[in-house]
Amino acid sequence: MAVRVLIIFVVSIAFPPTAHAQKKSGVEQSVQTQSEAATLYRAGETARAIALLQAMPIDEHRKAVDVILAQQKRLAAGLAPVPGEIAWTSNVLRSLAALEMEVGRAAQSAGTRSGIATAASHMTLGRSVYEAVAAAVREKDASPARWYLAIGLEQLADARFADAHDILVPACHDMEPYVPLLVACGTIHETFAAFPYDAGMTDDDQGQPARATFLASASQSLQAIHAARATRKRHLKEARTFFERAMAADPADTQAPLRLANVRTRQGADAEAVLLLDRLLMRAELSKRDIYLARLFLGRVRERQHRLDAAAGAFDAAISTLMAQTALLARAHNAQRRGNASEAAAFAERAMSSGGTDDPWWAYRFGQYWLPRDLYKALREEARR
Repeated sequence: MAVRVLIIFVVSIAFPPTAHAQKKSGVEQSVQTQSEAATLYRAGETARAIALLQAMPIDEHRKAVDVILAQQKRLAAGLAPVPGEIAWTSNVLRSLAALEMEVGRAAQSAGTRSGIATAASHMTLGRSVYEAVAAAVREKDASPARWYLAIGLEQLADARFADAHDILVPACHDMEPYVPLLVACGTIHETFAAFPYDAGMTDDDQGQPARATFLASASQSLQAIHAARATRKRHLKEARTFFERAMAADPADTQAPLRLANVRTRQGADAEAVLLLDRLLMRAELSKRDIYLARLFLGRVRERQHRLDAAAGAFDAAISTLMAQTALLARAHNAQRRGNASEAAAFAERAMSSGGTDDPWWAYRFGQYWLPRDLYKALREEARR
């Protein structure tokens, strides 16, 4: 017996485990950890599941997901599982996908640049896992659309518009109409048209459109200015298409007509914009946010039509809904245009002292930024069926 132990000891020194074998063992452990976390998540123990995955370095997440996706690919091809592989059901995989998304959201809430980068990695992993599920299982509801919407809205909230475009727009074209997703796709193009900013351009370190580069080139070339106008026109057309599709799919939706009115104003269709806004303001179920924005947009259209008194009335109505800075500044500018300097100064002073009031216009370009919480709730419920 002693001789056998000695032989094993000598062999282990002479032939240590290879780096590949050690790495594989680590990956297998990571896969096991993800399986345990997904099971906890599916059982409703969200906090424990998130904590378990947060303890893993992001590289281990990536390697484990690669192994899991390779397993699913083999199974989809009808190949027998490798001995020792974890049997991933579609529901557990869906749980892992939603869980990776939640871990990413937790990292994002830290607000640091490294946290945002980590969040993006987790969201990408979650999307990869979910796509594997969707490819293998035909969904009977809108869950794939909700999934893409959740990821895209997170990118919008970080002002990563190009990333949001790459996630949302293909989903809008490929999936059955899902109104919040269609509105988000329209918002992307509406935002691109505002800069102007093409999806092919890069973002800077903060995810902001590279406006400085664009403006420099535009100042050097009349051709660049014409190209920018064409880009703006194209994005406004795309935005209009998505918002009209959303309105056709759900006439009761409020976001699509509100944003369509803004787009039509920028396209010069003032009469249509006024009609959309008037109809919207007649609805009883409008939120204070929507009423404020609709009245703000209506005032802008009236100014474009040189109806300054009507514009002042619309801005006053917006201020009565919510005393926020954008409406106060718009009213100050309106008073200045009408030649009333003292009134303009009074509204400007009120605008400067209204910093404590959240202004819906500040977050307008970030789309439906209030939706992710409900989306995560829906994803959790689906994962636990």
